[in-house]
Amino acid sequence: MRNWKNYGGRGIFVCLEWLNDPRPFVYWALRNGWRKGLTVERVDNDGPYSPENCTIATYKTQNRNNQQTKLTQLDVDEIHRRLELGEFGSHIARDFGVTKQTIYEIKRGHIWTDPGIQQPVG
Repeated sequence: MRNWKNYGGRGIFVCLEWLNDPRPFVYWALRNGWRKGLTVERVDNDGPYSPENCTIATYKTQNRNNQQTKLTQLDVDEIHRRLELGEFGSHIARDFGVTKQTIYEIKRGHIWTDPGIQQPVG
């Protein structure tokens, strides 16, 4: 399995209630606001897929909260400040441990456009 190391290899599992019968999962998802375009996200990234540890989120929110997310909103605010001062994106990328493409996407407003919702991850 391609993603084993990121899930089963880390002890991530699906609770027996959802694993044995999809109906409780479907009921939980609909009751918690799932609709087309949304996804299930674990609150504790090290915890199981279970009613107590999952929520419904947009893909944008889920992508920000994944294990590889390196930036916080404070970081992004600092990146914007340094860009406004004319600093090279490559220098900023090196300092924050991200790619130059990430800095470019932030600068263009393609990512991190809704300040104040990101919490530090990891």
